[in-house]
Amino acid sequence: VARGASNEYAVHDRIVSIEFLGRACASAKVQIALPPAPESTPTTTAVLYTDFLTLLRDDSIDGGAWRVIAKIYSSAPLDDADVRADGVTPADFSDVTRAVDGYCRSNRRCDGEGMARIFHPACCLTYALPDHLGIVVCDADEFCRVRVAGRWEQPAHRPYAHLRGDPRVAAADTLVSVDFAGPRACRVVLRIGCPPFLWTDVLLCLKLTAPVYGRDGWWIVAKSSS
Repeated sequence: VARGASNEYAVHDRIVSIEFLGRACASAKVQIALPPAPESTPTTTAVLYTDFLTLLRDDSIDGGAWRVIAKIYSSAPLDDADVRADGVTPADFSDVTRAVDGYCRSNRRCDGEGMARIFHPACCLTYALPDHLGIVVCDADEFCRVRVAGRWEQPAHRPYAHLRGDPRVAAADTLVSVDFAGPRACRVVLRIGCPPFLWTDVLLCLKLTAPVYGRDGWWIVAKSSS
């Protein structure tokens, strides 16, 4: 949607936060105002969008460059007096942390089927490779079936398979933050141990009303790791 040169909408734009989660992974929360777009979105009033952006640094590009690799958003009418009151309740925090707990449990148990009940089928895992090798994009099926269920068969993890049930590994799992863009969109940052790695995960989550595999509620729709 073209905003033109007017400052009417630009005055509402802001960078709420930027967080670097490693050398090649960052997360941003931004707000941008757009005019009515009855033919595309459609919207009949001006809208303030709150976006969560996940960015990865792609060193395969000359000099390296940051790329937006995932985005989710929440929206509200720009002229709504409560536009900044996002309506998030303690129950929303509880529901999200319950979903994240399911993610951590499935990861710890190498339970691919359990992971598929929280990792949306359209979701992808993305991360940047070192040494100018670019960005990896792993679809939901590969993530659940190979990266989770078959973890200890992979060359990087096989030498550490004896640590699979070690409580010291599970103790590394840490919920770092939960931030909402509205009652149906949030970003979760957590650390999770998968020897020999300690990953920092950025999970973008949406609360869905249309059932997926017979279940609605919170789903992970994008994941990036560092």
